[in-house]
Amino acid sequence: MSEAYLTKASLIALLRQLSALHTYHGENPFKIKAYDNAARALAADTHSVADLVKPGGLESVKGIGKGIAAILREAINTGTSPMLIEMSANTPRDLAELLDIPKLGVVKIKKLHEQFQIQSVDDLVKLCESGDLGTCPGFTKQSSEKILAAIAQAKNSAGKMLLHQGLALGDAVLEFLVKSEHVIEASVAGSARRQREVINDLDFVAASNEAAKVMDYFCKSPLVESIIGKGPTKSSVLLTGGTQADLRVVTPEQYPATLHHFTGSKEHNTLLRSRALTMGLSLNEYGFSQAKADKKVDVPVIKSETDLYQALGLAYVPPELREGLREVEWAAENSLPTLVEESDYRGPLHCHSTWSDGLGSIADMAEGCRERGWEYIAITDHSQLAAYAGGLKPAQLLEQQAEIDEANAGLKSFKIFKGCECDILADGRLDYSDDILETMDLVVASVHSRFNRSRAEQTARLVQAIQHPLVTILGHPTGRLLLSREPYDLDMDAVLEAAAQSGTVIEINADPRRLDLDWRYVQQAATMGIRFSINPDAHSVKGLDNVRYGIAMARKAGLEKEQIINCLSEKELTKFLVEIKKQKRAKSTPS
Repeated sequence: MSEAYLTKASLIALLRQLSALHTYHGENPFKIKAYDNAARALAADTHSVADLVKPGGLESVKGIGKGIAAILREAINTGTSPMLIEMSANTPRDLAELLDIPKLGVVKIKKLHEQFQIQSVDDLVKLCESGDLGTCPGFTKQSSEKILAAIAQAKNSAGKMLLHQGLALGDAVLEFLVKSEHVIEASVAGSARRQREVINDLDFVAASNEAAKVMDYFCKSPLVESIIGKGPTKSSVLLTGGTQADLRVVTPEQYPATLHHFTGSKEHNTLLRSRALTMGLSLNEYGFSQAKADKKVDVPVIKSETDLYQALGLAYVPPELREGLREVEWAAENSLPTLVEESDYRGPLHCHSTWSDGLGSIADMAEGCRERGWEYIAITDHSQLAAYAGGLKPAQLLEQQAEIDEANAGLKSFKIFKGCECDILADGRLDYSDDILETMDLVVASVHSRFNRSRAEQTARLVQAIQHPLVTILGHPTGRLLLSREPYDLDMDAVLEAAAQSGTVIEINADPRRLDLDWRYVQQAATMGIRFSINPDAHSVKGLDNVRYGIAMARKAGLEKEQIINCLSEKELTKFLVEIKKQKRAKSTPS
């Protein structure tokens, strides 16, 4: 075997390059997605390259098909990839990095490569700073400022992961870790355990009476690319793909306190340490001790995190809430919310089908929900303005609704609601007339264009849509794409006030790239009596599983199931949708 592709990091880099090259050359989007999926699958796989190169080894990894397996095996055995060499001709050297820059895109990269021989991000920075970018067709004097800002954003995002990526990688590492005969128990800790929307690195805590052996085992994992530091109780490594991971190994007696400490957050831990001091106790990563030698107090024995909280006179605080906000106050008053659970969820109300830009038919999406034990789904394909996403003209919408009627006629104990994701136009009007909107059970109103309008204009735009009597849900309210696009400028206080006054439901979009509305604003909205809808924004049956990330954000915000309309039964939801229309009409009709 050649040394060029003997590490998982090098194989993942190869897959990223091939994905970028296929994108650059306008190849089939499904082929591009296959390379991206294979890269993610390889990063999460716990086998060594030596095992994977064996017959059937690569093909056994879910997400790697025969074609991609053959490409990888050839690269491992020969140290080269003929496809990479062939497709790289006359393309920028660092194409994958250039494609990571928000708002640049393939067409613009091609122009810059042809006119200025741009090869890398550094080349692009120099071009922007020179002032010559504006001479290239399709670029203006302001383009340099925008591209430099996008590059800064991309650099700021480097090394960070979205929640779903962090959880998948964390689960893979944990799966390997607990196979050690010397590990008594182990857990993911840190921001991943707290379900933060963006994760910088991964933390693990393990209980063992053989810490050194666990450290040796962990550092030899096929998921570890390099060792940053290795000690008797702590090791730091770089995982395949560049994510840092820290492991701390303690005795079984210390484990509950250590897990709690390294779950964090720092702010939450500070509040608990302060509370402990008032009781004459010191609290650190190993447990309780006397705060002062001259003041004798009973030192609690901690066998679980619940014991730790009880020793402080607090109710147990779920990890998602440990952000140093009001959770300790609630725990002291025994008024912690009963957080929504995935089992409370009854069905999604923002999903797309093959009628617009979805990959699953209406029947496929409905069956996917039934398989998950849900009671209903709302099909909310794009409205006509979203031509790029196959938005439906009014005549097509009527055909789609006829298909839904036919499907419902053959279903028992399940319902497909008629809906749409209706674009909010630049002036706040909706993309369909009221006559068309009246034919639907619910309307999700969303912004998909004109993100750069002023704060006042964007706020007025959303407020007008929220107040429309036929809008049920405000979809992904701030338009953010985590690690790639900032939220558009809004007066969120005004937006939430409009929702509270009109009764409009606010979406928690569960697509892990969005997770919008941000859980901090969800907390604020909840105090105003606003109700929420957690939706996967699914464009495929697999996309329905995004619900779990929306539930995580709702839990971080302290939501109970009664505040979420997706936790209503089918009969309750049907009644709610009728009543909200009546209420909104009444509020919008002059007295």
